[in-house]
Amino acid sequence: MISQNEFRQHFPHTEKRVYFNHAAVSPLSNPVLEGISKYLSWRNTADPMMWTNTVEILENLRANYAKLVGSSSKRIALAGNTATGINYLASGLDWKPGDRVLLNDLEFPANVVPYMELKKKGVHIDWVKSVDGQVRISDINASLTTKTRVVAISSVQYSTGFLADLEEIVTIAHANRSLVVVDAIQSIGVIPIDVEKLGVDFLAAGGHKWQMSPLGTGFFYLTEALQNRLNPDFLNYLGKEVPSDYANYTQKFSDDARKFEIGVFNGIGLVGAKVATDLLIEAGVENIYKHVLRLQKYLLDGLPDLPFHAVHQFEDANKSGIFMFSHDDTSRNESIQAKLNDDGFIMSYRGGALRFAPHYYNSIEEVDRLIGALRQY
Repeated sequence: MISQNEFRQHFPHTEKRVYFNHAAVSPLSNPVLEGISKYLSWRNTADPMMWTNTVEILENLRANYAKLVGSSSKRIALAGNTATGINYLASGLDWKPGDRVLLNDLEFPANVVPYMELKKKGVHIDWVKSVDGQVRISDINASLTTKTRVVAISSVQYSTGFLADLEEIVTIAHANRSLVVVDAIQSIGVIPIDVEKLGVDFLAAGGHKWQMSPLGTGFFYLTEALQNRLNPDFLNYLGKEVPSDYANYTQKFSDDARKFEIGVFNGIGLVGAKVATDLLIEAGVENIYKHVLRLQKYLLDGLPDLPFHAVHQFEDANKSGIFMFSHDDTSRNESIQAKLNDDGFIMSYRGGALRFAPHYYNSIEEVDRLIGALRQY
């Protein structure tokens, strides 16, 4: 176990700026940089074991991803980003004209565009209208039809911070014989999840946000039952039972999720992701989540003395790593965000508001400094 203070020591940028933008792209820790540097230096030696050792790192990373979502390693496929995973799902199902996908009007495009392309196959999209930054269970239930094949939803909405009740969504979707497909990039690494307990059918997450990993890393999870139903457009030799049996073109594909890994992997990125996820697991995602919520509450409690307010007030069960707040004059938010960034307080402007997205290494003292900086507006 690593304490919050020990975790913080791995991020030297804290000496120069206050970074509250982990819902966008996270900075890399010293151990990640050191791991990548060590790997590149080792590759430079032309060690004959370089491939074998890199594969070992890959499998250790797969095991870390499995720990983060509560699954077996056999159900994890490595992927370069969230969109790749969702495209495998969208392109792999046996769609029929008239089939429907249920989306909502808050989704990030990575979880929308692949389904919109299915219109060419006669697939229809139904949209749940959000209310006060939330995607309500009652509205999802009311929007299901006998033709709804997939309910696609983000575990956390990037522009509001709303944390979905996946357990309830799975219950009503499965009762309708619909699959539940989750874009989890805004929760993996900051919010605990157990996909097997929840019954989620498919989940994808890139690593460059809350997982604090290099760009171009990530994974997807799918159940064995769903894997047996998928026939995506792209498969290749690394997904075979024995990839090194090069001349055996007719060998069967793996029964594991690695069936969907089609070619040589990003070794540098995977090394960094392995180290980054080691740190998250050592810290404990439950501890990370509690700490982030504590920082959010501290900021929220400081807003009444300022010309700022919370955009949304969700129930505790629907709070995520993202907290949205706004100046009372909403037209000033974009310029305030730009000025804050110039002054060393890094956040994003999303949905017309300021997005506060701290991580485990951030401190109460940093939030105090942000509150002080907000007083000038």
